[in-house]
Amino acid sequence: MLNYTRHHVTEADISAVLSVLKSDRLTQGPTVPLLEVALCKVIGCNHAVCVSSGTAGLALAYLASECYAIRTSPISCIATPNAALSIGLQVEFGETDPVHGLLNTADTSGADMASRQVCPDP
Repeated sequence: MLNYTRHHVTEADISAVLSVLKSDRLTQGPTVPLLEVALCKVIGCNHAVCVSSGTAGLALAYLASECYAIRTSPISCIATPNAALSIGLQVEFGETDPVHGLLNTADTSGADMASRQVCPDP
């Protein structure tokens, strides 16, 4: 099995999760705005929004981008095109770099990304 990352979970993390699990509000509870404020402090931004999943986060990012389509690699997490499709964006699949397996940003086949407001893979 290929490990992409190693988790670093502290006892404080476990305690915080257990606290929410034992509360009356598993979702949309009072812990959400606390997390959003903490994220702002860590990241150094004015606003943060917690969402239910990475797919929902991608959809919000796409909405904020004002693009009408995305271009991604066909070798990508299925959430990448699904998030775009869920909000009505078009999905274009570009060429994949054979060495790295990532979207080949030098690929200019198909759409002119700049003139058509096509966003590259996030």
